[in-house]
Amino acid sequence: METIINAIMNALLPLLAGVIFVGVGVFSWWRDKRVKRLCTSVVGGVVEDEGHTVVKHRREKPKEGYRPTFSYLVEGVKYTTQPKRMYETREFSTGQKATIFYDPFKPSRSYV
Repeated sequence: METIINAIMNALLPLLAGVIFVGVGVFSWWRDKRVKRLCTSVVGGVVEDEGHTVVKHRREKPKEGYRPTFSYLVEGVKYTTQPKRMYETREFSTGQKATIFYDPFKPSRSYV
């Protein structure tokens, strides 16, 4: 009886791990789609900081990544946002203009 339980557990653990990984991926995809659906207003923004960071990867040398900070004004209130994606090269410079999409009901929710 104990060997049957062990066999079932050994079969279920990888399946459970797979379901969790797929679930996290689907949730992330859904959240990104939701943000893009809600952000219907457009405003001009500016790169406030180029965002130098060091990202360490397993089995590789540390790599530099850049996550810039963008600022934008909605009805006189200043908001900032950072993209989730890290850039390997400097694609933005301080002071550069950018297009920001934001949620008119919650201006802090935005994407570049």
